[in-house]
Amino acid sequence: MKKRKLFTEILIVFGNLWLAEIIAGLFGITLIRVFYGNIDEELVRKVAFLLAPLILLLVIHRKNDRTIFSIRTKEIFYGILIAVVILLISYILIFMVQNFKIIHNNFSVVELLFYTAMLLNAALIEEVIIRYMILGIFIKRNKIRIGIVISSLIWAAMHLGNPSVNILPIVNIFLIGILLGGIYVKTKNLSLPFFYHFFWNFTISIIFGTNVSGIDTPSIFKISFKDYEAINPLLSGGGFGIEGSLFITLTIILITFFYRQKINL
Repeated sequence: MKKRKLFTEILIVFGNLWLAEIIAGLFGITLIRVFYGNIDEELVRKVAFLLAPLILLLVIHRKNDRTIFSIRTKEIFYGILIAVVILLISYILIFMVQNFKIIHNNFSVVELLFYTAMLLNAALIEEVIIRYMILGIFIKRNKIRIGIVISSLIWAAMHLGNPSVNILPIVNIFLIGILLGGIYVKTKNLSLPFFYHFFWNFTISIIFGTNVSGIDTPSIFKISFKDYEAINPLLSGGGFGIEGSLFITLTIILITFFYRQKINL
């Protein structure tokens, strides 16, 4: 069977995502009509977003392919550990240049659970699309290095429409993509990149109450700076959140060099 061109396969990936989102939207409308009655556009959007990953997995799943579903405890641990190390070093560096305090935040448990589910879904969709599907296209052709770079560029480009975006957050997302792409190639499993991705977003937003990729969410705590506006946005990340910080850039580069031998790329 003749191999499809790379560009065609990448278009098919996004076609699958588009199809999953349409089906999820239709399911969302149906469920709301049955259980809620009135069609609420915002409610349909939320339900569709929660359903989309499951439908996407059903659309693309191939028999005997366990690289999506295999959960490995060791990889979960390392995924969370890498996220913690990068964030911890970066937060410490930021806190060294600006006084802060952590305060308890008022929050709704239901709202918190909903946004946690949304973070899980966002991490799952992005990891399946970027690492499993797009990078997978290049792995099959034995073009691993270029695949890691291109899939990371596509991942970074997907965040161009986020609030408060600028060049540094895009660079950081690209660098994280390089790290996670290398780890996925090494482990041949989505467990580590997925749990890294989710725990990263969860820690930044739900625990510490800072913006994640420019988006504000409910949180358990809130980091309150004495004079946040006085911090250089290059150091704080500005409205995009800590992902836009130069400290994140430096930390990711250090962690990537540290893991380079293990990733063996």
